[in-house]
Amino acid sequence: MTQAKSSETSRILMWLFVLGITILIIGTYGFHYISRLNWIDSFHNASMYASGMGPLFKMKTNEAKIFSSIYALIASLFFIAIVAALIQRTININLFGMLTVEEKD
Repeated sequence: MTQAKSSETSRILMWLFVLGITILIIGTYGFHYISRLNWIDSFHNASMYASGMGPLFKMKTNEAKIFSSIYALIASLFFIAIVAALIQRTININLFGMLTVEEKD
């Protein structure tokens, strides 16, 4: 793998990590302040939503139900996008890297 591809892959992986952490932080704060869950339960619920596993706690207020619905849609879409980007990078590096013919000087 060339230096340019390596730095591009590192940059993409860094942005995907930042995106994933941002989604978890938004969910944790939302579940804590809107659903009135404690911090650990809020983080646990946000993680379960983001990974597509579903809710752990019943939402009691309408605001909490609306937040959890919107968060579930957005978090699952971002999770799918992150996984797709990781798979795409792996396929590009491993499969197409072997097929690339470099000219010798």
